[in-house]
Amino acid sequence: MPLAILAWCFRTAMPSRHFAAWLCAALLLTAAYRLNQAVYTWLPYENLTVYLTVHRVPIPLGLAAWIMAWRHGYQIERWRWLTHAIGILTVLSVVLVLTLPDDTFAMLRPIWRVPLAVVLLATALVGWRRQSADRLFTLIVVLLVAASQFSGALTAVGVPGIWFPFGVGVSLTQYLYAALIVALAVWLIRTVQRALARSPRSAPA
Repeated sequence: MPLAILAWCFRTAMPSRHFAAWLCAALLLTAAYRLNQAVYTWLPYENLTVYLTVHRVPIPLGLAAWIMAWRHGYQIERWRWLTHAIGILTVLSVVLVLTLPDDTFAMLRPIWRVPLAVVLLATALVGWRRQSADRLFTLIVVLLVAASQFSGALTAVGVPGIWFPFGVGVSLTQYLYAALIVALAVWLIRTVQRALARSPRSAPA
């Protein structure tokens, strides 16, 4: 939430206003997904059906928002057909998660998750070639986004899915989100500082 507020308050310093809007959407959807886990685990207000619905719907919406954010962040929005394809895949995934049995949905999920993973990684590579300022650090942030959204793929290739520091189980996804929060916070602050240095009289919108 603080990162979303920071990005929105300094949206005029971001690569584009669309980037700030999509980034805020991605952060809020990710926060909703993680908060729902805590509410279901610690509080008595959700049954399993409500939890699974709220748990699954923000995931495809959040992934789409992350992809759109970095497409605008790298200013490579020119392929409108790709925007429409991302939207169609996202809507399809939401509809199917609400209508299909769990096992069927799990079997079909890679059909749209894999193309969206390719789009996100391709966005990072194209952005790496085009961007000059801070491009390595930006690439690290985007790769952390990809890793957090597709942590299951890392587990599938042998990365442990859960770690036990001090005897407490912490999932790989939690580590990735923690790293992403820190890296994105630093990236936002550096981006704002550069914008203010170029325009000393600029202020938050």
